[in-house]
Amino acid sequence: MSLPVRRPGLALARSLSVLGRHDEARAVLSGALDRLPAGDPAIKADLVRERSAITAERKPRATAAAAA
Repeated sequence: MSLPVRRPGLALARSLSVLGRHDEARAVLSGALDRLPAGDPAIKADLVRERSAITAERKPRATAAAAA
C-alpha cells in the first residue's frame, strides 16, 4: 500500500477559496510552489491548476460586484 502524495497548501487554499478569500488562497499556493522541491512535476501541476481555477473563479465574482 502506498501513501498518498501530499500537496502542500492545497487543502488550505481550497478552504480559503470557498470562504471567498481568493487572494489569500492564491498566496498560499504561490508560497507552496516556491517551497516545492524539484522532482515531481505532478504536484506542481496540481498547485498551478488550483491557482488557475481560483483566479478564474474570482474574476466573475469581481465583475458581478462591480456591475452592482
